[in-house]
Amino acid sequence: MLPLGGGVLAQPKPARSFYASTVTASFLAGSCEGTKLDPLEADFCSGYIIGVYDALSLNGLICPSAASTTMQAVAIGRKEILDHPERWDRNPSVLVRDALKRAFPCR
Repeated sequence: MLPLGGGVLAQPKPARSFYASTVTASFLAGSCEGTKLDPLEADFCSGYIIGVYDALSLNGLICPSAASTTMQAVAIGRKEILDHPERWDRNPSVLVRDALKRAFPCR
């Protein structure tokens, strides 16, 4: 709590999520859709998803088994993005995170 004039106390606002990337979910969806035609698009889509996968794994937010593969994670992230256009207003890392947390829960 922060002191205000007259002895009144106020609670600070909770921190909001901040995303530095300007990549949108709709842009990533376009990259993931184009993977059949353009290897560069496939690389961007896969690389983005692998980056989220690695960050979540390293921070203990997902727990893939020893048998899990990177390509499995890419398929999970890609499916989530392409299957949910109603969520394209969110940061794409949120969509990928949600799918990977469901697929690789920590027990």
